[in-house]
Amino acid sequence: MRSRARFAVLLTTASIAFAACSGGGGSDDQQGKPLPTITGNPAVTLDVFAPQSADWNLATNDFTKVVKDKFNLSIKWQTTTFDGGPAKEKRQISLASGDYPDLYLLIPWVDQFSQADLLKLSNQGVIVPLNQLIDQYAPNIKKALDSMPEWKAMATAPDGKIYGIPQWVDCFHCTYQDKLWMNSAWLKKLGGVSGAPTSK
Repeated sequence: MRSRARFAVLLTTASIAFAACSGGGGSDDQQGKPLPTITGNPAVTLDVFAPQSADWNLATNDFTKVVKDKFNLSIKWQTTTFDGGPAKEKRQISLASGDYPDLYLLIPWVDQFSQADLLKLSNQGVIVPLNQLIDQYAPNIKKALDSMPEWKAMATAPDGKIYGIPQWVDCFHCTYQDKLWMNSAWLKKLGGVSGAPTSK
């Protein structure tokens, strides 16, 4: 069975990871047991399933290097494509194999698990709820979830449990599509004041 300590380290470093795999047996009884206290900065290696673009390498990118240097966490990547059809097919082959990665790092518009998928995988013991792990090991994620009800609602499955941390992006260019840009150099030539209040 995968070590729960791995998930604890992951939760503090990769908040957009979408599902932690149990390797079998993610029962409520196991979830209720006390979790170990982690001291120091032990070396951890995670197997991660994630899409990878043809023009960059997850194994050598800056995120992977920072996580290794700062958290002593090595990532072994299982990569797929950003093409939705093949990516979802490879994800399903991974699930069918029974040899699960430690986590699936999925993209919402490519191959993200649906809520129905999560409940099914939980009932099969493939993934485990993260609630207890978040409470004990991930104070920053817990604080963010508690302070943003919309994000917590996104993360919470219909059974009330959290199986993954969804991506949260404030798309300001989507919300404020109509913008007025002022050329400050042109404005100064006209004798105007750059940054003047719009009410004037």
